[in-house]
Amino acid sequence: MKNNIKISGTGFGLATALMLSMGAANAGVIDDIGGNGFKIERGGNACIAATCADFVTAGYTVSGGAVLNDTIGGSAKKPGEDTSNAGAVSSFNVTSSRDNPTGAIDPITVSGLNSNFGFYWGSIDEYNIVEFFLDTIRVNTFTGTDLADLLAAAGGSPNFNTDQYVTFYVEGPLRPRGQVGGGTGGDPRFDSVKLSSTGGVAFEVATAVTVPEPGTLALLGAGLLGLVAARRRRA
Repeated sequence: MKNNIKISGTGFGLATALMLSMGAANAGVIDDIGGNGFKIERGGNACIAATCADFVTAGYTVSGGAVLNDTIGGSAKKPGEDTSNAGAVSSFNVTSSRDNPTGAIDPITVSGLNSNFGFYWGSIDEYNIVEFFLDTIRVNTFTGTDLADLLAAAGGSPNFNTDQYVTFYVEGPLRPRGQVGGGTGGDPRFDSVKLSSTGGVAFEVATAVTVPEPGTLALLGAGLLGLVAARRRRA
């Protein structure tokens, strides 16, 4: 199966600038997925925003898995650990078939999506599985093996145990509703994803946290100063 990747809406402005600075060798679109509009784009071996964190911290609706702050030897590796970028990740989600740490055995499910989802895939392994759903119907499946093959074909690292920021999205005309199965036919849109680790150690993921634009920060600062001044006047 083939797929393609795009920068997610989370942290979009800063993400775009960072991708341009990384160059074609570390970032870009990887075509295509069966010509049905389902695509994936890689963002390079670095977090796409100033910081990455677990999905809840980034504002997503999430169930399953566990949340960690640091690498746990033999159990979970912090995204960015394999590419000396772990310092950009404050927290991350992990699911493991070995249920280590406790509670991580359940797949990570992220819902409320609008056919666009980007995340920092830590320590890519062949047993990492991403499934895409629309109204409970599975419309596509993507594995660590698929990503490693795509990276090799695009001139990137063909090896496992490599971190990579990826974004899955849908564009182009939509097909009639129905289960896709192997990436052909059906509606490729998705509103939730399920990440699981079958028979392997773990699947570790984080995602970009929205960084306010400078203008937004200035407005926020002005508002806070006004609030403080008002309180002082009342005092």
